[in-house]
Amino acid sequence: MVISRSDRNFLFCALAIKLQFLTAQQVQGIVSAWALDQDLAISEYCLSNSYLSEDQCSALEIATDHLARRSESNGLESIADSISGDSLQSLWDEIGEKDVSLGDFFHKSKAGMPVGPGTANGDFTVGDVRFEIQHPLAKGGLGEVFVAKDKELNRKVALKTLQHGDHPESRARFLLEAEITGRLEHPGVVPVYGLGMGADQRPYYAMRLIEGQSLKEEVKQFFQSTSPSSPSIEKSVEFRKLLSRFVDVCQAIAYAHSQGVIHRDIKPANIVLGKFGETLVVDWGLAKLLDGGDSLD
Repeated sequence: MVISRSDRNFLFCALAIKLQFLTAQQVQGIVSAWALDQDLAISEYCLSNSYLSEDQCSALEIATDHLARRSESNGLESIADSISGDSLQSLWDEIGEKDVSLGDFFHKSKAGMPVGPGTANGDFTVGDVRFEIQHPLAKGGLGEVFVAKDKELNRKVALKTLQHGDHPESRARFLLEAEITGRLEHPGVVPVYGLGMGADQRPYYAMRLIEGQSLKEEVKQFFQSTSPSSPSIEKSVEFRKLLSRFVDVCQAIAYAHSQGVIHRDIKPANIVLGKFGETLVVDWGLAKLLDGGDSLD
C-alpha cells in the first residue's frame, strides 16, 4: 500500500502540531494559504515562507517517511495510532535509535526548548487590545498576514505586519504601504481599518479579510475545467466572467493612477476574487508615488 500525497501532507502537519513546532490554528491558516497554489509540497511551502526552520522540516520529513513506510505494511490505521496519545513516545524512541541526532532534536522539542523560527512561541502579538491574533494566513518576502478578531465590532479582519521590524527602510516602506492602501478608497482596493504597533514594536495595519482565491488560480481552473469538447456557450460565459474581472482590475488601477499612485507589481497572484463578485488588487508594498515623494500629502 502506497501512501497518497494528501495522507503524507496530513502526517507532516499532524507531526508538526504534536512536536509543538506549529499550533493547530497556525496549520489551519498555512493549509488554507497553501491550497491556493499547490506547486510546492506542504513541507517546502512551510520552509520557503519561514513557518518552519530547515532543521524542523528535515526532522519532520524523516519522521513522515518513517510513518509512510510503516503504513505500507500495517495500513493507514497505524498512522493515526502513531501520532496519538502516549504511542508518540515509542515512535520517537524507535526513530531515535536509528538517528541519534534526530532523537536529540525531538527530545529538545518535547522539553520545550526553542528549535527554530517556526515555533509557536514566536507568534506576533498585537499591543492594541482591540485586535486578537487567531492564526497566520500568508507570508511574503518582508511581510506576513494573520487572521485576527476585531473585538470592538466582533468581526474577523486581516492583520499585516513586518516579519522583522528593526530595519528603518523596511519600516518606512511598510508604513507608506499602509498609508497608500488606506487612502485609495475604491471598491477594488482593500479597505484599511486601523494602524498600530505590536508588542515587539513592529507596525501593523488591520484591513478587510478577503475570502476567495487569486485570479491566477481562477485562470488555472478555467483552462483545467474546459476542453475542446466543452460546450462553446459554457466556455464563453466563463471567459466573459474572467474578462469582467480584468476590467474591474483596470478600473482600480486607473483610479490609483488618478491619485498619483502606481502599483508596480500587478500580476494574477496579486488580484483576489471574492465569493460575491468582489475584485480586489492587493499587495501595494512596491507602490510608488508618481511625484517621487515619500507621502501622499
